[in-house]
Amino acid sequence: MIKAIENSSGFISSIAVTLKCDWHTAKKFIEKYQLEYMLTDKTEAVTDEVEGCLLKKIREGDTTAMIFYLKTKGRNRGYSEKIEIADQRPIIQIMDLHTQ
Repeated sequence: MIKAIENSSGFISSIAVTLKCDWHTAKKFIEKYQLEYMLTDKTEAVTDEVEGCLLKKIREGDTTAMIFYLKTKGRNRGYSEKIEIADQRPIIQIMDLHTQ
């Protein structure tokens, strides 16, 4: 099980293939033996790797990678396509007049 998780890149389906069982059985094994932390560590490692690849593309001048980065990590600086509106209107409670 541990070897299957180590080679899974954080994907339960990959663990299931290695163990020759279905996805739900692999998930139950992970939970039963409290190995969720290993799965999370693998997922985080892959995310770190992908972020590194993205950063490499950005440094190579890939405009698409730059735009993606700014839309996701640069939101606090205004790089976003969606407009977020905070609703400041007071909440009005409506009473049922038939119950009075």
